Order: sequence, then structure tokens, then C-alpha cells
Amino acid sequence: MRPVLMLFIGTRGVRIADTCNPLAAFADVVLAVSDDVLAERADSLDASTRYTAVVRVPHRDDLVAAALRYARRNRVDGALTFSDDMLLDTARFADGADVPGQPVATVDAFRDKYLQRQTLVAGGLRVPRYAEITDPARAGTALDTVGLPAILKPTRGSGSALAFPVTTPAELADRLRESFESAPLVGGAVAADTAFILEELLIGDPSWHAVPGFAPYVSVETVAVDGEYRHLGVTDRFPLAPPVLETGMMFPSGLAPEQTAQVVAVAEKALGALSFRHGLAHVELMLTAGGPSSSRSTRGRAAPCRTWCRWPPGWTWCRSPAVPLSGGSRTPTSSPGAAPCSSHRSTPSAWRWSASTVCRRSTTCRVSGR
Repeated sequence: MRPVLMLFIGTRGVRIADTCNPLAAFADVVLAVSDDVLAERADSLDASTRYTAVVRVPHRDDLVAAALRYARRNRVDGALTFSDDMLLDTARFADGADVPGQPVATVDAFRDKYLQRQTLVAGGLRVPRYAEITDPARAGTALDTVGLPAILKPTRGSGSALAFPVTTPAELADRLRESFESAPLVGGAVAADTAFILEELLIGDPSWHAVPGFAPYVSVETVAVDGEYRHLGVTDRFPLAPPVLETGMMFPSGLAPEQTAQVVAVAEKALGALSFRHGLAHVELMLTAGGPSSSRSTRGRAAPCRTWCRWPPGWTWCRSPAVPLSGGSRTPTSSPGAAPCSSHRSTPSAWRWSASTVCRRSTTCRVSGR
């Protein structure tokens, strides 16, 4: 009997057809989507999308209730999403329908940086000094806790939107005023009612990489099934562009094996502290002189795994979190491999690449201003 999966569609994320069609190869896919979400997407439900049924409502606020009504009348074996903005809805559905899924409390910690820092500290992780700012008038109190230099971020935001380094109290006051005013206007990258978090600016140690040209931070890409982790690889990052914009990455990392093991151990401890149970995870770590320090954990990303991993037969980045949710094999019987080296660059328009050479174990990358 084919399993039945409820797939929640959000405003951001992979194309609907690119998630549905691999799942439809082994499961009956029931789409859960609202008209207001579809209106914000660049793609649509068309003939290229393979699915068995759809739960569709006019407004997103009513989607979980409608999906639960469907589940009471029809068999559903698991629920998942590949859209950050639907993580909480999916968790609430899984809890209400009593199917495997991410705990609601875990999703809350992945969506809110302040709550995430508190959870990591409680789990014994080393994190930068931090303070939540719910009003621009609280800037002074945050400065007393964190100090300068620091970085200001939305507690509920992604893609480096409204993230700024700050070096003086006056700069923090200006950035806070602008950011609170801008949050409702940014769109899906930032929650309209977000608070902000001021964090100690971690100083990375470039000596971690034997070859120059990398930023001193990495990410660990992981798939989890019922709390069991399979680490797919470590991703190197190229230098940031101002204010804190990513310019590219390389997978797998060129770190030495013992360094990779140290990084992976910290990432696994962070995921355990967050009670991460199911799906793809992406943990970013700053490589400091004192060791790796957790800087961010997100659910559902693991972007390099989508196209850069050589998965075992029958497994893909999309299928890996879905099969176990529907009662299949818990994890791939072997770890995904990778091409000798894969790289991606997303250069801001104000910058250009002057040189880039990629090989099996090293990369030389220089970015110059235009």
C-alpha cells in the first residue's frame, strides 16, 4: 500500500512540481495550500505537478483546520513542508493528526533566534552574548549586555534581511529605528511583528582553512529521522559582502578530517539541544580561535544537498525526510557522496569576481569592488 503524505505549500521555497513529483514516485501526495499563498508564488498548480488530492482554502489562517478535517476522513501517514513559512503549520497539523513530525516547540526555536539562543545555552552550547530588543528604547540595556562590536538581526527573519553590523551606540539607535519601521514592508523574509536580537560579533579565525579565500564559518547539512542524525556534509563559505551578504559556498568543505569531526560534533549537540526530530537541517558555525561556535540553525534548508550530493539508489534530498515519515526505511543505508568539488556563487551586483579557481581540495577566490 502506498503511503499518503500531506505536503504543505508556503510562499517561499522550492517549486511545487520539484517537491511533489519526486514524492509522487512512491507516495500519494495531498497538497495543503491556500489561495493567498499561491498568489504570492512565482509558480502555480499546473499539469506539471503530480498529486493525488488537494486541501485548498482561501486564507492561510484556515489551512491547518481544513487539513485536520481531511485527515479525520482520510488516511494520512505523514506531513512535511519545504517552505520555511509553513514549518509551524506543518508541526501543528502533525501534532493534531497524531502523525510523525517536528515538535511544535522545536519549530518555535528554529523560527525565533532569541528563543534558539536560550535553548542552545540550556543545552550547554557556546553562543555569542545576546539580548532581545522589543522596542528601540531598549537599545541601551542591550548594549550593556552585549557590548560592541555587535550584529543586529530580526529574531524572526531569514536571508540576512535587516541584518547589520553595528560599531557605535548612535549607529545602533539609527539601525533599530529604521529596522522596526521596515519590518512590515520587507515581505516573507521578515515577520512583520518581529523583535530584534543584538549579538556579540564573533571574530572568525582564518587559520582554520589551509587555503586562503574562505570566510571563517561553515555549515553542517543533516537529515534527521526520529531524532537519529545522518550528517551529509560540511559546506565552506566565501567572504561576505557588506553589510552581511553571502557571496557563495563550496561543498564538500576543504577542512581537514579532524576539523570536520569537531564541527560536526558541535552541530549534532546543537540539534540535540533543539530536540530536532525529523527532516533536513542546516547549522551554521563560526570558526573561532576557541573552537566552533553555533551562530544559526535552520530547518528545511540543507541547500547543497539538493543538487550536490550523490544519493544512494532510491534516495534524494526531497525523499530523504519523507520516506521515514510514511513508515519506510529510517535512513539511507549509506551516506550520500559528493562530486570532487561543487561551488556556487551569488555575487551582489556591486561586486565582481576577479579570480576563482576550484579544485578537489582547495579554492582560491578573490572578490574586488567595482
